[in-house]
Amino acid sequence: MTHSSSTGATTTVDRICLVDPLVVLAWRFELKCTERELRAAVYTVGSEPSRVRHYFQRSLLEKIHLALRRLAPRARH
Repeated sequence: MTHSSSTGATTTVDRICLVDPLVVLAWRFELKCTERELRAAVYTVGSEPSRVRHYFQRSLLEKIHLALRRLAPRARH
C-alpha cells in the first residue's frame, strides 16, 4: 500500500498500524478481510505488510497452526 502526502509525494507503508481507524479500513479494503481477521493476522505474523499478505494466502489449517504456536507457552529449559 502507498500513501500520498499533502505535498503530492508517495511513500510506501512499511508497517500496518492498527491504531488509526482509517488505516485499518484501508488495509481491510486492500486485503478483503474483516477487522478481526486483520488484527489476528497482525498479532500472529507481525505488522510488516508482506508478512500479513502472505498470511492471508495461507490455508485455514496453516493459520490455525500459526496461531496455536503463537499462543502456546514457550518451553523452559
